Amino acid sequence: MGKREVKRYQSEFKETIKELYSKGKSVKELSSEYGLPVSTVRQWVIYDAQDLKQEALSIKEMKSLKKELLDLKEENEVLKKTRYIWLKNEANLTDMQKSTVESISKLNLKTSRAYQIRLNFQAFFSQPDRESGEAFLNKWYYWATHSQLKPIIKAAKTIKAHWDGVLNWFESQLTTGFIEGMNGLIQAAKSKARGYRSDRNFIAIAYLLGAKLKFRNGKQIT
Repeated sequence: MGKREVKRYQSEFKETIKELYSKGKSVKELSSEYGLPVSTVRQWVIYDAQDLKQEALSIKEMKSLKKELLDLKEENEVLKKTRYIWLKNEANLTDMQKSTVESISKLNLKTSRAYQIRLNFQAFFSQPDRESGEAFLNKWYYWATHSQLKPIIKAAKTIKAHWDGVLNWFESQLTTGFIEGMNGLIQAAKSKARGYRSDRNFIAIAYLLGAKLKFRNGKQIT
């Protein structure tokens, strides 16, 4: 058997077919009128158009990415040596640090915007009751999710997923600080002992640490 001959078409002919398609001719009509396989016409007028659209989209995305990288580079230059400022609460800033934050805030950088949203959230804990707290949280959530700052949006959605638990603070007055402190004590005990023979022993030690029990000569001191 001989090799199947592949028919080639000039680019001008292909452009003519695509133009006729754009003016209203169907794939079947073009196939019948010009003696072309339906699959060939479909490749020219549909898949080629999708490729062009994808190429245009890729160029747009590339320009957007370049702009984002340029903005990030400029922001990094401005934020040099200010990392630990953003980890502090406003009340703990020195006069010089406050001046730095104020100057940077005028530039409307992503970091300073995120910092303001974080500080604003702390006002939640000063609300008088659960109802006021939920009203405040709704406003804050809207602000955070429309900030166009991905880490802030992610944090806001995490709060949304635990909405009732967050609002329960008004009844319990407990924060994650207590849990984190307990976890630190338990992990330290685990590390110090180089592990425990069984889960039961480890759980017993966790209870002993959590209860802050004191012993002398094997007896509990009350």
